[in-house]
Amino acid sequence: MDVGHIILGRSWLYDKDVTIYGRSNMCQFEHEGKKIKLLPREPKDESSKPKPTTVKKTNSISLITAKDLVKT
Repeated sequence: MDVGHIILGRSWLYDKDVTIYGRSNMCQFEHEGKKIKLLPREPKDESSKPKPTTVKKTNSISLITAKDLVKT
């Protein structure tokens, strides 16, 4: 079963004589004398989103002695 069958209904595809193009991911049919093409949405522009800042990780370990702990 295809997603188009669930969203549009399988009977709708046959009633409208829909042509499905797999490579271009497009559906085409005729409605009231006009040819209609259903195309996928364009991908969102990722450059407009602020990029998350990365925290620099260090491999060093900070140790404190018992004497230093008592002093603080």
